[in-house]
Amino acid sequence: MKTFYSKNFLYIVLLVAVLVLSLPLYSQEEPPPQAEVNLGLAGEYVILAKTAITTTGTTDITGNLGISPAELSNITGFSETLDASGTFATSDLVTGKIFAADMTDPTPANLTTAVSNMEAAYTDATGRTLPVYTGIHDAINETILDFGPGLYKWSGNVSIPNDITISGGENDVWIFEIAGSFDISADVTVTLAGGAQTKNIFWAVAKDVNLFERSHIVGTILSMETIAFRKDASLKGRTLSHTDVTLISNTIDFCPVDVNIESDDNNELPVVNKTVLYQNYPNPFNPETVISFNIREETNTKVMVYNLKGQAVKILHDGLFNTGEHRIVWNGTDNNNKPVSSGIYFYRLTTDRYDHMNKMLLVK
Repeated sequence: MKTFYSKNFLYIVLLVAVLVLSLPLYSQEEPPPQAEVNLGLAGEYVILAKTAITTTGTTDITGNLGISPAELSNITGFSETLDASGTFATSDLVTGKIFAADMTDPTPANLTTAVSNMEAAYTDATGRTLPVYTGIHDAINETILDFGPGLYKWSGNVSIPNDITISGGENDVWIFEIAGSFDISADVTVTLAGGAQTKNIFWAVAKDVNLFERSHIVGTILSMETIAFRKDASLKGRTLSHTDVTLISNTIDFCPVDVNIESDDNNELPVVNKTVLYQNYPNPFNPETVISFNIREETNTKVMVYNLKGQAVKILHDGLFNTGEHRIVWNGTDNNNKPVSSGIYFYRLTTDRYDHMNKMLLVK
């Protein structure tokens, strides 16, 4: 009798083990590579919405805003000025242009196309298969803090209560498909590592998105509902909503402002109230070049040089930088102070709330 029960108990234990091991958790296999999501004309906007874009406080936007089929009156808080051409408006809060469906041609047609492209991009992102991960809604909470390239899917709501890192090469693609709402807790930062680029990261969210106070995220947000930024939250990327976008003293920046250092008679960088990485000068260069940037507030700062393979070549700075303009000279050597070969290199500025990479060319 004991033998019978012992055998049955062992059978049950083995069966449970097999079932647990067969659950669709994090894959041990190499994830299938994903193609970049084509944004079409939607990619020309840092904020694109159908019904409304609102802001309060001192919001700082670098890039174009677009709204359609809603009209310019549905963009509030920007104190915009309509250009004499009637095709766009400007605002002191926006380094770029504001477009609305009731403006002069060709703006309405361009916006119609952009919104259609936004919808197609969402359908594309949510229609991908062979994910790296499928599972319970709190996966980001407890399971994964470092995300390699590939496709991730969640069937419910997702929140990020702790800092996470998106790691990979410059050509890798990340797609995060979330069937519920998406929240980023206050003071949480999503950072990049290993050469990963903002333009290759996509968050496809079926419901609302909430970026709480002082949080920071990178990539393109594609949401079917409201994208809400709480006070001092920031985004390095794009926010594209099928409904509305609400802002409260936020910083949203996809492309930094280009500055020609040579054209400044006093050789001084312009005073700006944002963290921004400028194009190096001279470029191409030999034997050295100047890498310049502005820091909005005192923060831990890293300035790195990478080669085309995404390998770190030189650490130019790793530590605190004060608010203001800074310059670092790179003399074309690696961490062992040995000269590197001619070719394309990338320099990257990373702070607690900012991450951007530019390209430069060393010619010998």
